[in-house]
Order: sequence, then C-alpha cells, then structure tokens
Amino acid sequence: MFVPQYWFVVCCAGVIGISCAVVLTIVLTLPALLVTPDEVPQMSAGIFAIGYSLAGVISIIGGMLWDVSQNPKFAFVPIEVATMLLVVIPLVVNFSAKSKTDYATR
Repeated sequence: MFVPQYWFVVCCAGVIGISCAVVLTIVLTLPALLVTPDEVPQMSAGIFAIGYSLAGVISIIGGMLWDVSQNPKFAFVPIEVATMLLVVIPLVVNFSAKSKTDYATR
C-alpha cells in the first residue's frame, strides 16, 4: 500500500475506530428505543445474533467476490453495502412506535 505520509494512515485508523464506536453505541441503545422495557433483553439478543451472523456472512461473501473477480477491491463491496444499510435504515425506522404505557404504574 502506497501512502505518502504516515499521518494519513493514523487519521484513517482514527476515523475507522470512531465509526466502530458509533455503531456499537447505536447497537447498544436501539433495543431501549424500539421496544418496551420487558422486551429489551429479547431484542438485544436478536440484534446481537443478527449482527454477529452478518459479520460472518459478509466476510465470506467478500472472500468469494475476491476469489471470483481476482481483484481484492471487490472484497470490500459487501462491507460498503452493509454500511449503506446502516445509514439508510435508521432514516425509515419509526422510533415513536413504542408502546405509550406508563412504566411507573407497573
């Protein structure tokens, strides 16, 4: 990999780290925003199961695309598609659809 300055690599690593931290924070807070308190454990388990499964599948698909195309750039296509989904899906989710039950009366 040809990079003219070392600082560019350090900055890119920082951007990737911050991006990963933001995604982790979103994943940890989504269950509390989407469902009632009684359903948070089940929703959290589902989100983590789907997330880890997709991480494995995306890696396999990326490797297959690299093998088929013989071009390592294609290994990143599934990651880019997943990233676009992370950007688009929150725009269409209705966060106010959670039950309006008063939790203090339970």
